[in-house]
Amino acid sequence: MSKRVVSVIMLSLLLVSLALVANVPIGKQSETDGENDPVDWWPMFRHDLNHTGCSTSKAPNANTTIWNYTTDGSVFSSPAVADGKVYIGSLDNKTYCLNASTGEHIWNYTTDGSVFSSPAVADNKVYIGSYDDKVYCLNASTGEHIWNYTTDGSVFSSPAVADNKVYIGSYDDK
Repeated sequence: MSKRVVSVIMLSLLLVSLALVANVPIGKQSETDGENDPVDWWPMFRHDLNHTGCSTSKAPNANTTIWNYTTDGSVFSSPAVADGKVYIGSLDNKTYCLNASTGEHIWNYTTDGSVFSSPAVADNKVYIGSYDDKVYCLNASTGEHIWNYTTDGSVFSSPAVADNKVYIGSYDDK
């Protein structure tokens, strides 16, 4: 496995361990930890629409790997973490949903192209771009295909979701 794949997987695990090692429960954003601090999920690239890359979750006391998961391709996308699940894209043309506590595979969805795009999660939907020139909307719980939109170029960028709209760029120069 390449160093880059290991690095991305380790980043995913670090994000999950931020919640778990600090005893923050894996659940809905409205849940709180033992001190009534809200759970701060990481639902899209760099955390939020402003791409702050900042979380209010407590940092763990130790850097400990709690699980790992191997895909059939390299991973360049950043993970999205929401509602107790980790979502990640892979160059094996798949988007994966994993249990944030255990790393157990929940579902995967296969596109016709590599998935460099980082997922975005909103309203129990996962949005992802693919090198097959499409943007996909999947059910976050089941991975079931809801819709897709075809652009005129590969989709490398990560979606942002706001006000019931999905914003994403592609290589179609539009």
